[in-house]
Amino acid sequence: MPPRDSRRLANAALLATATDRTARLFGVEGGYTLRELDVARIETNPEQPRRHFEESDLAELAASIQRHGLLQPVCVQETATDHFRLVAGERRLRAFIRLERTTIPAMVVRTTDPEALSLIENVQRVDLDAFEVAGALDLLLAKHGATHAELGSLLGKSQPYVTRTLGILRLPRTIREEYAQHRQVPASALMIIAETEGERRQMALWRLAKSGGSVRALQEARKTEPRDAPPSPDFARVHKGLSRNIAALQALHNAGALGDTERTALRALRDALDGMLDGPAD
Repeated sequence: MPPRDSRRLANAALLATATDRTARLFGVEGGYTLRELDVARIETNPEQPRRHFEESDLAELAASIQRHGLLQPVCVQETATDHFRLVAGERRLRAFIRLERTTIPAMVVRTTDPEALSLIENVQRVDLDAFEVAGALDLLLAKHGATHAELGSLLGKSQPYVTRTLGILRLPRTIREEYAQHRQVPASALMIIAETEGERRQMALWRLAKSGGSVRALQEARKTEPRDAPPSPDFARVHKGLSRNIAALQALHNAGALGDTERTALRALRDALDGMLDGPAD
């Protein structure tokens, strides 16, 4: 029986609940072995979904490892003889480097898709922020063409959880940019905002959320906030024509037919649209 620490890894446990088809779809059917590896022989993974590594958190993790040892080995794939690529556990690897340790316990996995395995293992962790999780889910779906239900089966999550989490990627750009300074806003609050119709209403709920409003407060505000009026016939006509023209421009772009003059004109058009969207409402 594998040691307890290895069984705690998400990628070792997730297959117990996933269907065979789903496991094959994501390329995570392979087995694994436990080894003590040279830290210098492990390269990091560019597909790592985590984008924020707080120095204070790394210091705390290093101190914990110093006192108690490593409770969960890193996960790697062998890319050549005695050379490995990190699949999951970059924080643990960074902590070992901080401690100037030369070797680290690792689970060497056999998989056809190490990037998918890395994303799956990281999505199951509790310390990724909402947009990091949503981005990881989006990458998995884009790469494998799976359904929300299949991805949920692999992760031990429900189909509605996958769908609602992906929905936050459609939030207005302002919210996505400001979230970096308001990461305390829970994913459930972002889901409520994303499921609210109208950007003006979404922004009102976002202001409430980032000021400390609870999920219940957001739900109540969503009930009382007036809905945006439907688009006027004139706007609908202009929007339809603009959508057709954007599709035509995309075709020109794909064909390599946009030169410097055309790009300058498009940037001016973009700036004009941004001015209308970001300026004060009438």
